Amino acid sequence: DPRSGTEIFTGGFGKTGLALRRYLRPPGRYAGFDIQPRLTTFAAAMFKNLRLDHFTADCFPIAGNPYYKGADAGTPADQFAFPYPAAAFDAAVSFSVFTHLRSKALANYAANLGRVVRPGGTALLSFYLLD
Repeated sequence: DPRSGTEIFTGGFGKTGLALRRYLRPPGRYAGFDIQPRLTTFAAAMFKNLRLDHFTADCFPIAGNPYYKGADAGTPADQFAFPYPAAAFDAAVSFSVFTHLRSKALANYAANLGRVVRPGGTALLSFYLLD
């Protein structure tokens, strides 16, 4: 039951957080991050306006995807460590983040998810794969 203190992590700027706003209550929390400052600034302002103090949207400069402006700066995606403690979340959601990653970065993100999601937790991931 997400109202009972579930902690959820998502890669992305906050659309999942917006969908969870009526269900997720403190002491539960939502933490999301993206590489695009404009999107995370918008999400953070939206959470503040909705008085969702237990929701965060952070921007981290992660390099490696040539399709995003500024993607040549920052920590390489295959070396980026999610800035959360081990076993910090009950669930993780990532819609199409893995679609944008190369193999080494994908393996790194998968390992990070395995680290930040509690044992017995849930991860819901979507991606488009071309073989």
